[in-house]
Amino acid sequence: MIKYLGRYTHRIAISNSRLASMDDKGVAFKWKDYADGNRQKIMPLTIVEFIRRFLLHVIPTGFVRIRHYGFLSNRSRKKKLNQCRKALGVKPVEQENSTDKKSRHWYDLVLQLTGIDPTICPVCKMGHMKMHKEIPATSPPLMAVKTAA
Repeated sequence: MIKYLGRYTHRIAISNSRLASMDDKGVAFKWKDYADGNRQKIMPLTIVEFIRRFLLHVIPTGFVRIRHYGFLSNRSRKKKLNQCRKALGVKPVEQENSTDKKSRHWYDLVLQLTGIDPTICPVCKMGHMKMHKEIPATSPPLMAVKTAA
């Protein structure tokens, strides 16, 4: 597994210089807290959580990592997208407060942006799919784990 993960450690998910410590209990790495004046902090994680987060950055075979540029780059994205919407004759998106964002679901946003209801059944085109259970982002990945007896 180390050999497999080693292929992805350079210039993809995390560089060796950001690793602060590691032992049998967990891994700690440096990160920059932009909300706190760009201060560098240390984040300790369990081994399972570190590997889960790390694997989120591994690209499946056949996919290529791209970075956004132009009007989709991080710098001034909202302002530039609103300028694009204005040029296209589309109403600019208004700033939302944090309570609005938490109460909205992805399917409401898709419906609002595209006019297509993603909850309509793709087979019968009449029924509506409903959310049964949401898997929290902090949960470990679903995989079979063998335990020693």
